[in-house]
Amino acid sequence: MDDTLDDITEHLTEKAEWNADFRSSRTGWSFQDLKNEFEFIRDVEVKQLLSEILDGKITKNREHPDHPWRGRHGH
Repeated sequence: MDDTLDDITEHLTEKAEWNADFRSSRTGWSFQDLKNEFEFIRDVEVKQLLSEILDGKITKNREHPDHPWRGRHGH
């Protein structure tokens, strides 16, 4: 997963350097904005999720009250 996130941030860095003034007409986000979000996901969220898995805070049992996806998508 880290390699995929690294590849995405590298690609977005190239896009941001290629066209620093681009902003999506739909979202208003630039390539730099997207790169920052993916870096945050890579550096913080993935590590936090892995930590919770290793600490046993995340279980395969979707019925468990502490399961992070409990209540999502009709579960």
